[in-house]
Amino acid sequence: MPRILFFVFLVFLVWLAVRWLGGLRKPGAGDTDGSQRGSPSATQEIETMRQCAWCGAHMPAAEAVSLPDGRVYCGAAHREAASDTVAGSEPRHYE
Repeated sequence: MPRILFFVFLVFLVWLAVRWLGGLRKPGAGDTDGSQRGSPSATQEIETMRQCAWCGAHMPAAEAVSLPDGRVYCGAAHREAASDTVAGSEPRHYE
């Protein structure tokens, strides 16, 4: 019985050592302050979001349809719908 317990304990120690050594080889495992976590990589770029003046949806600025007066729409249909409304009236929302 003591021999079995010894071998079980030995296998457990080997398993712990393998896990510990495997964790050291992973990139960023040695960072204790976590400064690299959560920060965008060099290839990622933060893009400005714009809100549609018609429906309120948010979209990347590159996909937005802008007018010279500064109003932004999510697509040509909402831009045209906003231009169809009478000045001073509440815009009609098409669903």
